[in-house]
Amino acid sequence: MKNTRLLPGVVICLVIALQNASAATSPTNVYQKAMELNDQLIAIAAEMGISTMSLAPIEVESVSPREVYFQAGTLHEKTARLMFEFTGKEGNLIEIQKWDATPSDVLTLMNQVEKHLGKISSKLNIVLQNKQKARIQNAQPKDVFQLIVQLNRLTNQLLDFKFSPAQSHQKITESIALASAVLQTYPDSTPVFYPRERIGGKTPSDVYQKLAAMYRELSALFRTFDKDCLILDESEISRENVLPSDVYDLAVLFVSQFSYWHSMLHDAPTPKQSYYPGKVLPSDVFQRLSILDQQISELMRVNKFKAAGN
Repeated sequence: MKNTRLLPGVVICLVIALQNASAATSPTNVYQKAMELNDQLIAIAAEMGISTMSLAPIEVESVSPREVYFQAGTLHEKTARLMFEFTGKEGNLIEIQKWDATPSDVLTLMNQVEKHLGKISSKLNIVLQNKQKARIQNAQPKDVFQLIVQLNRLTNQLLDFKFSPAQSHQKITESIALASAVLQTYPDSTPVFYPRERIGGKTPSDVYQKLAAMYRELSALFRTFDKDCLILDESEISRENVLPSDVYDLAVLFVSQFSYWHSMLHDAPTPKQSYYPGKVLPSDVFQRLSILDQQISELMRVNKFKAAGN
């Protein structure tokens, strides 16, 4: 029989390796990486001659690594598009429906984002100065989420082909398909097919504020299932100075939550594929939202009905 005892030095090395791995997968480490990406984006913006706009951070609580992962997936998508605009090279597709995501998974995505930005910096002959920075202490998933949302906003300002109402419309359609599949698992539910009447003149702020109000209803429903769910502060319902990419980032949050819900239902049908709608206006997105709004109301109704024992 082989001697399986480990030498003391080997044990010490293993312990150190495990400690280093643990540090590498903490929210603090991911936050530090996100700050480095922020510096890269600022340098690229300066070389492009673009004065970037800074907005107040999105106010959230109870953020999980799963929700951070979806926002990091969006950043991966946007920086891949920016890389393509500069180099003609396409980034690798990723599978962002990762319900058990950990900080390590988020860090993996951020490292891929770093490669996208590195290729852009190389194309523009940008050399970042190695500045000694103070280490961030005890960053939380909320801090990482807010910073990645800011990076998404910044990246969108650098794109020629920006994330527009059309992309938000497509993400909302994806949520509608997922919500429809979830509703079909409730025998007493009524399907929702038709939007409310279109109202012209809507702005990205109008769409964002409506989405924020709807999300607060959805998160309240999640909490009745004892499921972790990011909570959006009530102040987001009145946020002004909203960019179209802010609407997209919030729409992605709906997709992440409905996808998670759908994944927990073994009898849920496969959702229909969403489509790119072509040129649309914020008013079209607002009208599309009315279907999802009715679906959330119906989900609240059938779940209250079920809870009442009827």
